[in-house]
Amino acid sequence: MGLTGIALAMAMVAVSVPATPKAALSAKDIRRLTATLSTAVDRKVLTASAKKLAASGQTEAVQALTPFLVDGRFLRRLDALDVPDLKLSNLSHILTTLAVHPTGASEDLGLALLANPSFQSDPDRNTWVMSVLASIRPMSERVERVFRESNSAGDRNSNALLLVANASPRALALFSEIAASSTVPIEDRVDVIRWAIPAHRLIPSVVECVALLLDRGLEVEVDQTLFETLFDFGGDKWFGKARQPPNPPSWANAETRVLQMYLDLGQHLLQRRAPVPASMRSAIARTTQEIRGEIVARKMGP
Repeated sequence: MGLTGIALAMAMVAVSVPATPKAALSAKDIRRLTATLSTAVDRKVLTASAKKLAASGQTEAVQALTPFLVDGRFLRRLDALDVPDLKLSNLSHILTTLAVHPTGASEDLGLALLANPSFQSDPDRNTWVMSVLASIRPMSERVERVFRESNSAGDRNSNALLLVANASPRALALFSEIAASSTVPIEDRVDVIRWAIPAHRLIPSVVECVALLLDRGLEVEVDQTLFETLFDFGGDKWFGKARQPPNPPSWANAETRVLQMYLDLGQHLLQRRAPVPASMRSAIARTTQEIRGEIVARKMGP
């Protein structure tokens, strides 16, 4: 997975957490904005109007936006399709906004875009569609099928980051398939695990997912990487100083039950694995000491 692909996928993961919704749009506001989308030719005006609908967090606003995004004539008004560097510049902003503000209509919109010939005239658009679909929690059976097909088509590396960010059962099951698949090169799995897990290490379902993978006896390199994403983050050693690596959140931001999950997992690994490598024993000791310190601080209060 190249640097550009990783950076893009990480950017989409970052925006996949729902933001605070904007003030509600009235029916009159929605009619006014759709009228602008129907007639305007200024790309800045088109983008701003579409983003207001997308940022509303309202099902009816997203439903009103959908017909425009599947209209080839609108897409030509929206972006300079004949200029490679500009062909997705405005559409990507609209879809990113939709990913930040998922609604009950987001899934239908994403699936409609994937099935629409006008939209599919440029498959590069689908990168942002997948981020919209990944923003919907929990992941549905329909979206699970889309991701499974996309993984089979070769997009598993960038998808994996979105699946972990989604963190719902179907999404993490798909990620586990990628992490454990003997048909995926070990170096690819190591790379994607390092990018996908650390930023989400405080989500209970993600910790559970990694714990289950650690009990599967995967290849040494993959197993070690899964362990390190929770207990021994590699930072510059993994990513280099020139890249923008994921940022593991502080233990101070964790629910107490998540901290206990780490303590239990560390003990489980020490008991289950014999002999325990010195590096693993040291990492577990260091991390659990930090976690116990956080738990004690909470009990003592401010």
